[in-house]
Amino acid sequence: MKDFFISYNKADRQWAEWIAWALKEQGKQVVIQAWHFGPGCNFPLEMHKAIRESEKILLVLSPDFLTSEFTSPEWSAFFAQDPTGALRKIMPVRVRDCRPDGLLGPISYIDLLGASPEAEAQRMLIDGLLNFGEPSTAPSFPGAQVCTATTATGPKPPFPVFSVPHQRNPNFSGREDYLAALGTALAGGPAALTQQAIAGLGGVGKTQLALEYCYRRRGDYPLIWWVRCEEPATLASDYAGLAPHLGIPPNPDQTQTVAAVRAWLAAHPGWLLVLDNVEKPEDLRDYLPQGGQGHVLITSREDMSDIASTMDVTVWPEDEAIAFLLKRTGEKDQEAAKVLATELGRLPLALEQAGAYIKKSGCGVSGYLDMLKDNLPKLMEWGKGLSGYEKNVATTWLPAFAEVQKKSPAAAELLNLCAFLAPDDIPLEIIKEGKEFLPPALAGAVDDPLPWNEALAALKAYSLVQREGDSLSVHRLVQAVTRDRLGEKGRKKWAGAAVRVVNRAVDIDVLTATTTWPLITRLVLHGKMVVEYAVELNSELGDASYILDRVATYLQARADYVQSKILFKRALQIGIDAYGDDHPDVASRRSDFGIVLKELGDLTAARNLFEQALASDLNTFGPDHTIVGVRRGLLGQTFMALGYYQEAKEQIELALNIFTKLLGDRHSNVATCRGDLGLVLKSLGDLSGARAQFELALSIDSEVFGPEHLAVAVHQRHLGMVLRDIGDLPAAREQCEHALAIDLKVYGPGHPEVAHTHNILGSVLQDMGELNAARTQFECAIDIDLKIYGPDHCQVARDRLALGGVLFLLGRYIDALDHGIKALKIIEQSLPADHPNIIVTLSNLAACHAKQGNHGQAAELRARAQALKAQRQAKGLDG
Repeated sequence: MKDFFISYNKADRQWAEWIAWALKEQGKQVVIQAWHFGPGCNFPLEMHKAIRESEKILLVLSPDFLTSEFTSPEWSAFFAQDPTGALRKIMPVRVRDCRPDGLLGPISYIDLLGASPEAEAQRMLIDGLLNFGEPSTAPSFPGAQVCTATTATGPKPPFPVFSVPHQRNPNFSGREDYLAALGTALAGGPAALTQQAIAGLGGVGKTQLALEYCYRRRGDYPLIWWVRCEEPATLASDYAGLAPHLGIPPNPDQTQTVAAVRAWLAAHPGWLLVLDNVEKPEDLRDYLPQGGQGHVLITSREDMSDIASTMDVTVWPEDEAIAFLLKRTGEKDQEAAKVLATELGRLPLALEQAGAYIKKSGCGVSGYLDMLKDNLPKLMEWGKGLSGYEKNVATTWLPAFAEVQKKSPAAAELLNLCAFLAPDDIPLEIIKEGKEFLPPALAGAVDDPLPWNEALAALKAYSLVQREGDSLSVHRLVQAVTRDRLGEKGRKKWAGAAVRVVNRAVDIDVLTATTTWPLITRLVLHGKMVVEYAVELNSELGDASYILDRVATYLQARADYVQSKILFKRALQIGIDAYGDDHPDVASRRSDFGIVLKELGDLTAARNLFEQALASDLNTFGPDHTIVGVRRGLLGQTFMALGYYQEAKEQIELALNIFTKLLGDRHSNVATCRGDLGLVLKSLGDLSGARAQFELALSIDSEVFGPEHLAVAVHQRHLGMVLRDIGDLPAAREQCEHALAIDLKVYGPGHPEVAHTHNILGSVLQDMGELNAARTQFECAIDIDLKIYGPDHCQVARDRLALGGVLFLLGRYIDALDHGIKALKIIEQSLPADHPNIIVTLSNLAACHAKQGNHGQAAELRARAQALKAQRQAKGLDG
């Protein structure tokens, strides 16, 4: 078995042979095309043999390699053996500037780009390929290490100097893109003074990134010097400590020593100065060299763009966070590691703390997750000083919190508010709109651009928030530490404020005002989050119930019925906890919950909720109130879906009388009732009466909302349906096509309202003899409803009936029979035993059987249909 198969593009042959020779000198057996695939060989066979008999593949990465059509088949075989990278089957080595993507993107590579001299490049290669993992002996003290190689020209220090205060982090992981960018900005930059800053949230790994850069690039500089900048005294002392290494004579005046070091750096090339944890740009006023050809690397929580090019470092990508946790802990549960990485916001410091705790305690990733639910603050206080981090998560942001409070009390209050919202995409507009619920400093700032921008700048300066356009994002652990610092009383206060702010934002008509949907989409997660804190802290439960109700209503409008059902149910329970069982708001929660149950086909449960809500509202408001009218209308719609047309007609007419009396003849509630009444009249066979109701409803809502509104589309769809039954097919088609255009414009192609319109338009086209066009409409409808509801919903049964009907007319009797059988099974499970749709389905099945010569079965089905029809007539259900 060979150790490595070396895969390369011909443009990189020299690199490939150099790598192969370096490995051969280490006693490794390699296969390389340049040496082993001679003239006359069977190339595909030799390639197959080399891949099969090699333990690993080494990829020589370059732009030519990544664009070649011949290299990917070589490494794909190794990827199939090791898709997670646990066995390190694929070992990329980058030799020219390129960015691997796709399946190669997540795989860490050894970076020889710009590496020199040859000895250092060879060390980097061998360390990465063969010496990976924990060392067998203790690493040497970094302060005593020197570097003998340099790419700089001109005067040098008396001897090579490499001084950093930390050993190399053996758990350093990922960050290859950042390291490459630093290499381009610094070592790859022009021969002039280059100042580069690394900025980002505390704990994101700025110092670790700078440290790793120093170790990787130590061969590029005769002088690397690290200065700790947290305190002015430490900054001055560390900076002046460079003097003896430069041959600068001792001076009791530290200020003069600092000036001498600064002058030496300004006059000489080839050095790297690391200024770590700088608090403010002005702290460096007396330390940055004026001119020269060296490199300054700054790390800071604050924006350094006034003095240096700045690279913002963010949290680990998900794959790097997972890889780090598995490496740090020795665990193999990728799914648990993924969950933990998400819970900790992929913050390197938090993941290091978690990994160290797991390793030390042996609790496993899953065990740590279990503890995290109830012990987040305590776990974030554990593990100071791990792997080069001097602080834990709980303390690393305390200086930033203190500075923000000092600079802008409004900023501190804004952070407190954001701690009780979802971490990402916090709309600034909802904070401004909810100013009446905010404490004085923040409320006073939101309307005044100067203090408002100062507050945002103060938080952004310390990377405590990220601002993108009109929104903020806050790391979830910053939120957690902020909440913990507030104490119980403060948490209750700010949770309440967050609930009221979100409540104000969602207090809009999400069903008809579709222009509000983009904002509501952004508020879904914030609504869920503030409700969780409200329940946990027993704060503002009534408002919390309303927020969930509004979010659920929006999700219902977007046809996410499963999620909306969950939220409506919880909103109802929170409302009961807040108000008791007989409160008007609880009746509203019951009613809204009933609406989604009706959409999901649970008609009996929906009817029960509407009847409870109606009884409560009659007791509260009396019989002549608009809320009572709403409840009667919903109950009437449910009776209609159940096939109880007389009961439906009675409730809808009562609702219509209430609305007409209280709101006048031209109100949208009146239009809704007239539309519902038209459906009942059509089901009872009164087509002219139904048409009159639909035309009135259409006239009202066109006047109220304009001609392109969803309510208008509903009435046009229903009018098209009755015009079809009357026989005015061109007019029916016109109404349905206009309704479909509105639905598609507002909802897009995958909404159940769109499916309903497709279905009715298909029926019109079928009657016009356009059978294939009708079939297309029915197929569109069933595709949508299957995705939304699943296979066992009564709407899907409706679609199957329609599609089966047109297939029957097209002579496809077996397919028609199949749809009819499936529709009958659904209907019998979800609707009353004597529902009209069962009668229609039985009749259709009888016709299919008759066409196939199954006259006995056809007669049996017709008899069942006639018996059910007689039962309905005996009960007076059909008028």
